[in-house]
Amino acid sequence: MTESPRQISALTARMRAAEFDIRNVFTRWGYEEIMTSALVDYEIFRKSYATSEAQTYKLIGEDGRILVLKPDMTTPIAQLAATQWQDVARPLRVAYFTRLFRRGADNDTRSRELFQAGVELIGDDNPQGDAEMIALAAQALAEAGLVEVQINVGH
Repeated sequence: MTESPRQISALTARMRAAEFDIRNVFTRWGYEEIMTSALVDYEIFRKSYATSEAQTYKLIGEDGRILVLKPDMTTPIAQLAATQWQDVARPLRVAYFTRLFRRGADNDTRSRELFQAGVELIGDDNPQGDAEMIALAAQALAEAGLVEVQINVGH
């Protein structure tokens, strides 16, 4: 079934409204928005990313280097924190709204371009930091209009 331009426009408007609401929550909680490049050097990807290589899109740069379309945001932010933000006071609160690119599993031929909003709290290993993440997620989802949600906490 093909969606009409009007249906796509309505979906886009709902997504943009949710993004606006979530961005406002992140800002009120003191998270500063950042952007990183969509392209990652393959060698950095191989050493740093938890994402499976089979899930990535690879490109050849104009200089012959292999590049990967960014499959997640945690690693680029961690690299910035460890290199360029060493002298920035902790805890450091950053937010992002970005497109990520992941291929499906080997038996899944679908390609996926994801839009992801998220935050990283760097340098706070106290239980209060974990509580902040859970409360922030709950508030952002509620203000975006998602009321029937389940938040799972993992490692």
